[in-house]
Amino acid sequence: MVNPNDIMTIIGAHGAWKMKLRNAIISGQLDKPVEIIASDSHCAFGRWLATISEEDRNTPEAKAVQLHHTAFHRIAGKIAEHALSNEKVEAVRMLDTEFKLTSDSFKECMIAWKNQK
Repeated sequence: MVNPNDIMTIIGAHGAWKMKLRNAIISGQLDKPVEIIASDSHCAFGRWLATISEEDRNTPEAKAVQLHHTAFHRIAGKIAEHALSNEKVEAVRMLDTEFKLTSDSFKECMIAWKNQK
């Protein structure tokens, strides 16, 4: 099982995406390609998640984390696309609604996973 301190770091790292995306909406620029942002296997957590044991990966909490992590990156990728296309209104709308809901769900799943005994 992952170290509980690592889970809080992961939550923080994914939470930082809100500011990165908001800055991208303003500037129209990102430091990573949309394909990388939209992929759940390119961040450090996604790479680590692929290495955990099958037993740890198959718990209900871990499955929920995987599902919400994937959704998080898909929404972030869509917002990034809108930001780079200068579709600021839609990007902000998605950031304040879909991204917030997805991010909150991911955080809740991570905390449940952390508390799993």
